[in-house]
Amino acid sequence: MSVRKLGVKAAVYYSTGPPGVFRYEDVPDPGIGESDLLVRVDAVSIEGGDTLNRLQGDLASVPHVVGYQCAGTVIEAGPAAEGFSPGDRVVTVGLNGSHAERRAVPSAFAWKLPASGRPSPRHRLER
Repeated sequence: MSVRKLGVKAAVYYSTGPPGVFRYEDVPDPGIGESDLLVRVDAVSIEGGDTLNRLQGDLASVPHVVGYQCAGTVIEAGPAAEGFSPGDRVVTVGLNGSHAERRAVPSAFAWKLPASGRPSPRHRLER
């Protein structure tokens, strides 16, 4: 049985526009499905698409949790998330949700990082 916080801090906005639309606030802890991972976010990237979406993109939800990519540690894996276990270090991609303390993501959109050491251009992602 997993123990989750009641909420997480996240970068969000409620409508598109200039940088002033951003808020940093509590949102519900993301739940996971059968083949999803719950990831503790350790690092995020800021992509050009983040900026374009903030200016005029569609909101997947309100509040919209910002971010496409992150790296972190698996906290929980759904029963059908084959090849992943709590403690695995991963990178993830998705249409939103990476700029929060935790992210739920389908396991098909996550890749394992090397178990030790810092990633370098020579490291390859594991599937």
